[in-house]
Amino acid sequence: MRTGSLLTVLAWVFAVSSCGGGTTPAPTPMTKPPAKPAAKPPVPAKLTPAESAAALADGIHRAYKACIDVANRQSVEGVVNCFADSGTSAMVDGSRDNNKAEIRASMIRLWKGVPDMTRKSQIMLINGPARKTATVLLETATHKGQMGPLKPTNKRIGFFGVQLIDWDADNLIKSNIHFFDQATVLAQLGIIKFPHRPLRTGLAFSPIIVKATGSAAEKANLALVDSLAAAVSARDVDRTFAAFEPSATYHHMAGANSIAPLTNIKRFFGKFFAAFPDLRKTHVTSFAAGDWVFVHGRWEGTNTGPSSVLGMSKPTGKKLKYHTAEFYRLAKGKVVQYWGFNDRLTMIQQLGLMGGGGKPATKPSPQTKP
Repeated sequence: MRTGSLLTVLAWVFAVSSCGGGTTPAPTPMTKPPAKPAAKPPVPAKLTPAESAAALADGIHRAYKACIDVANRQSVEGVVNCFADSGTSAMVDGSRDNNKAEIRASMIRLWKGVPDMTRKSQIMLINGPARKTATVLLETATHKGQMGPLKPTNKRIGFFGVQLIDWDADNLIKSNIHFFDQATVLAQLGIIKFPHRPLRTGLAFSPIIVKATGSAAEKANLALVDSLAAAVSARDVDRTFAAFEPSATYHHMAGANSIAPLTNIKRFFGKFFAAFPDLRKTHVTSFAAGDWVFVHGRWEGTNTGPSSVLGMSKPTGKKLKYHTAEFYRLAKGKVVQYWGFNDRLTMIQQLGLMGGGGKPATKPSPQTKP
């Protein structure tokens, strides 16, 4: 919005004749004084790159809070109006709404099943210049209505999910991807029996909001985390976790518990790498904000190796492709926290484990909070 105003001054000069004895002198011709220069609008101070990034982030943050507010009030039109005309909304590795009409229909169906659903931000990373946000959300609800084939159970659900949003220049949503573990939701509702996280009713800690500044430290953190994709694709456990602190924690949100310390994290991924000897990882998108790095990852492989990490006695021989939302927190160039989100139901279905063949591993990983 432009600030300042242009004030134009118009000067009118009137000649006055003087009266005296005798004849009246001719009037003095009117003359205009030199025109005054027009006032110039003030020149706004030039923002530094960090200040510009912060201003963009502030606008996006306000838009996001407004959208969460209307969603928590179950305002269908309020949510629809958060999207650009060409905006899309998708569930990771699942269905996708390609226009406002489809988004509207999905919100109506959702709130028929869970009419009291609310979301609270736990961790929010904002990259203003890239116009991206990645947010860990606490999602809670009561299953009171029909949801697809599921009849009401009247049970509570509570879990952490992620929203990855691209924003347009007007701070409207261009695309929204929702990451969460459907297996956890179905297990909390008692629909399936599978290891899962218990019902969560509150945030794990005070909300964290971090806005990218474009600093050298952020760029270094991003480069470090992006380099991990090649190490994963080489199935090299030592390279993958060389930049992790020995006390690091992996918050495996599609599992029954978190894993720590690093020796246990490496053991878990070592088994996973062995189960998929041709595993490949690609970073679809990634960005840094403060001490955090976000990654939208794509994992692909064939289950031809030992599969105890999957709770299976033998390989399935099936191909697997799924996507993750990952949050890395770094301190002094080392990863100290790693949050991972994906839909385990996608993995179960692709590997053909829906018939009850999947059993939890006999020795669960050490549990840590959250």
